[in-house]
Amino acid sequence: MQSEIDTNNGKVTHLEFVGDRASDQNLLEKFLASACKEQKTSYSSNLRSLKITHYSKLSDKKILYILRSYSNIVNLNFERSESFTDASLIIIARLCPNLESLNICGNQDITGHPIYKIAQSCQKLRHLDIGFCGNITDDFVYKIVKANCKLELLCIGGLKRYKPISDRTISTIAHSCPNLRHFSLTGCHNITDNSVNKLLQHIHNLEYLELDQCRLITDSSIRGVANSCPNLEHLDISACDASETSICIIHCSNLEYLSIVGTNVSKGALSKLSPKIKIKQDSTLEMEPKEELNDLRTSLIKDKHYQKSIVELERDMRGTVERLSLIVRIYGLKEKINYQPTKPEYDTNYAITEFVPRDIKYRGKEPLSSHMKFQTPRSEFHQRLRENNFSP
Repeated sequence: MQSEIDTNNGKVTHLEFVGDRASDQNLLEKFLASACKEQKTSYSSNLRSLKITHYSKLSDKKILYILRSYSNIVNLNFERSESFTDASLIIIARLCPNLESLNICGNQDITGHPIYKIAQSCQKLRHLDIGFCGNITDDFVYKIVKANCKLELLCIGGLKRYKPISDRTISTIAHSCPNLRHFSLTGCHNITDNSVNKLLQHIHNLEYLELDQCRLITDSSIRGVANSCPNLEHLDISACDASETSICIIHCSNLEYLSIVGTNVSKGALSKLSPKIKIKQDSTLEMEPKEELNDLRTSLIKDKHYQKSIVELERDMRGTVERLSLIVRIYGLKEKINYQPTKPEYDTNYAITEFVPRDIKYRGKEPLSSHMKFQTPRSEFHQRLRENNFSP
């Protein structure tokens, strides 16, 4: 990404920012400040595609000013960006009648109603990604695909768990979206072979299909894919109920990627597939137990979400032990039960460093207790209690 946007270049048609990328943050803030001041640029009328992803401060106000300043935008990608609500989508439905692509994947505040309004108002819409928008229900997806029959890309995985995507909606998509090429159903646990086979009977131009974590999908659907999708390039059937028999008959000439993570397909069966296919499978498929454990450990240490969970666990543990230590000392519980620790290193005290064994290693390095030293007002209070500086 450049350090500055060339405001004198009227040929700029596409802008892309990643909100959590340090190199983009300053440039993004300048772009938004300019839009909020409604300052015209040389490319104001030419900008057609705007991508602002992983940005936590994309408010309704900022989106309104963007759409006012760049009225010819037809592609909007706000994947994993936050802080905007249904109000922004209602504005998009009103100000962007020529919208062709919309991606709001991962927004937990959006509901189905404004998406339905966009489907009604923006009849040129071809690409719609509303995956993992936790407040959009099956009923609204049904209405959305009924309102717009020109969709070529549709991502509806990971939606409302208590009202998940149903066979009825998949059957409606089969009849309403004949031009569908890219379809993601990740985590749609309730759909069955009946609706998927009906989909495959009506849609023959699929190039990208995700059925991962659709646990009710069996060999019947996999055979349907093999027979009905000659143009398929990407297929994900991870954690589906697929057998080696159905996998071996997948001979789509254009297939480049196949994911079978979490299935019971053996390495021998995979050897029958075309060697040009990139296959993603369980990395532990034929590992020895010790190798599998080491592989899992390596994966977890590299996983940012795991690291965050460890930090949160340590924080919660510190707080819990602080409270426990305080209760023990305030009420004199040790004295009341004549407590005599057999292993002093496990004895709870005002500091958590005396709660954990000192020889436990943290991620294979220095002792765990070295990561748990802390000084807070509450720990100072414990110190005063320990030294009997005042009565509780």
